[in-house]
Amino acid sequence: AFELDRGTTSKRQVSYSSLKPLFYAVSGVEGKEIFYQKTIMAKGDMVTAKLTYMKEDKPTYDAMIATLFDSFK
Repeated sequence: AFELDRGTTSKRQVSYSSLKPLFYAVSGVEGKEIFYQKTIMAKGDMVTAKLTYMKEDKPTYDAMIATLFDSFK
């Protein structure tokens, strides 16, 4: 799943990816939007949260991402 999610295409450019034992995170640009995705292992299942927003809203969402996704465990 990590390899697929961190893949770059002509429409999707990944600028950050991190793989840890119990989760991984991927972020970048897809078209006119920025995305941030975190996937965790929970009781044997993979659970994903993804936030997508317009580039012009980056300052607003960047301030929230750490708090929001740090709580996703």
